[in-house]
Amino acid sequence: DQPRVAGKIELAEGIAQIEAKDKRTRRPVVGENVFEGESIATSRLSELHLNMADGASLIVRENSRIRLTEYVADGGDKDRSLMDLAEGALRAITGWIGAYNRSNYRVRTPLVTVGVRGTDHEPTHLLAGDARGQPGSYDKVNEGTAFMESKQGTVEVPSNSAAFQALSAGSIPQLLA
Repeated sequence: DQPRVAGKIELAEGIAQIEAKDKRTRRPVVGENVFEGESIATSRLSELHLNMADGASLIVRENSRIRLTEYVADGGDKDRSLMDLAEGALRAITGWIGAYNRSNYRVRTPLVTVGVRGTDHEPTHLLAGDARGQPGSYDKVNEGTAFMESKQGTVEVPSNSAAFQALSAGSIPQLLA
């Protein structure tokens, strides 16, 4: 049972690691594939650029941990992209899944689920003590629109805007000024 190809590594800068479903790890090499179910971890001053199977671009920023939980890009209505962002930041420019199967495109953080409506966006999840900002989940939308959804509510995130969900209990996702 071969794992599905999720994307191909276009750039690997600094120190990063890919963990397969069987927990074996490898260093990212430009031109190699990454597969559905694999996890990517980057360290300080590191970045990984992926060309995804549906034509999307995915940039995993420094000090980040992400899992390509589901990635099906067969060109049909069962295509889907589900990424779990445990920590750090990424930039995603959606491909055909985000354009044609929007309801099947999601980025989850421990606090929220981010969905798109044909988008270039930058989800971030910061842990307590991270120098990059207040702990919680963020999504900055460069182009298109997105939404941020938690148990407490949903907020639409238009182009050139950002939303935030604090770690504190009971807080709701909100647009940032």
